[in-house]
Amino acid sequence: MAGMTLPAVGPRWELRRHDRALEPLWRDLTDWAPDYRFNPPEAAGKPDITDRVRNRIVEIRDVLFEPLQPHLNPAVAEEARDLARRNQLDDGQAEAVAQAAVIAVALATARQNAPVGNSGPVSFTGPGTDDYRDDATWLATVATAYTESPIVKTILEETTPDAEPAH
Repeated sequence: MAGMTLPAVGPRWELRRHDRALEPLWRDLTDWAPDYRFNPPEAAGKPDITDRVRNRIVEIRDVLFEPLQPHLNPAVAEEARDLARRNQLDDGQAEAVAQAAVIAVALATARQNAPVGNSGPVSFTGPGTDDYRDDATWLATVATAYTESPIVKTILEETTPDAEPAH
């Protein structure tokens, strides 16, 4: 009987893990831009983990593509990728760190109402993000770098010395 229930549990555990990883990034972005946070109907009760992860993905992407876009600086991504390569991170890790650094610096400059000399849009996609589970995996990797990467912390300190650290 256990073999029949375990395959269904595996993806849900993974979604819970992604939800926990996404939470600090999602909170920081939607606290800064609360109009982009969905308000689930109270009658529906606590949202299913699948719905919650999908909502967080959409809310994160909405904030990145709309109100935060003018603060996203491609030069920060290049600096982060360079540091990541010097620290021998693989290409996927380097890209996650680069995206996390761009977000951290953008949020810091937006909170300070500082202008940004943005030279173009920044992409926030990862390898194989064709469905929400792949996207959740990628964004969880970026969110983990956002909260834990010493490279992100270094770039944030160098770029915006008065910034609050990423959570």
